[in-house]
Amino acid sequence: MNNNTTYKCPVCNKQLVKKGNSYCCSQRHTYDIAKEGYVNLLLANQMKSKDPGDSKEMMTARNSFLKKGYFEQLSDKINSVMWQFMNAKVDDKFVVFDAGCGEGYYTDRVYNSLAKTKEMSSVWGMDISKEAVKIASKRNKSISYCVGSIYHLPLLDHSVDCILNVFAPFKEEEFLRVLKQDGFILKVTPGAQHLMGLKKALYDNPYLNDEEIPQVDSFKMIESISLRYEIDLDSSEDIVNLLKMTPYFWNTNINKINEFVQHTTRLETELDFVITVLK
Repeated sequence: MNNNTTYKCPVCNKQLVKKGNSYCCSQRHTYDIAKEGYVNLLLANQMKSKDPGDSKEMMTARNSFLKKGYFEQLSDKINSVMWQFMNAKVDDKFVVFDAGCGEGYYTDRVYNSLAKTKEMSSVWGMDISKEAVKIASKRNKSISYCVGSIYHLPLLDHSVDCILNVFAPFKEEEFLRVLKQDGFILKVTPGAQHLMGLKKALYDNPYLNDEEIPQVDSFKMIESISLRYEIDLDSSEDIVNLLKMTPYFWNTNINKINEFVQHTTRLETELDFVITVLK
């Protein structure tokens, strides 16, 4: 059995090899695999806080909400676009890396899509939030998950065919380093109208989102796809979970949040996404 991996040691940059319940490099740096199945490759000097990334409360809300299928159309479109560009590659072995995977919803659905016909494919996921990676690891044991930073990817050079980057930071230099020569990036960002119904319920003067497409020197935009549809929430639990998934819950006056939660029993809101393909 070949236990070589796509991971590199965050200390010395040597390839990590899986040995039993640990990952080790030739310099004997060792990283234990947690009981959930992930490995922590985030160094202390790469952390801006003691517990970086999204909180357990935010990840639990997001996990519960996404399980209801509200973002399934986005997930299906991601998979469809990935297949479109993947089919142009000759190599049967296709490596997908979800940079900023959160609780693993999109990662899991990518894996299930690829597993149907691409048996030699492998899917890897990483997030800086340990709580997020714990949930993701429990969701699908066949995906290799790690805790790490997008600004210091614990991956070997030119080891990835596709980087999935959904509502997460974008680090041009690191993405360029880990992508293969003919690799590509699927970047998902909020569209102008994203969650406008939620914002109208929260704010007197809601604003449109800036559609921020990455401005990069090393990549060329191949395609930009807009996806917009409405969802109708008639569950208080789903409404609160959606709110907790967003920055609005954490950045809005607590009295306004409480008023919204107490009086909102139904919510119609737009979901608006931009999927950008970069090569």
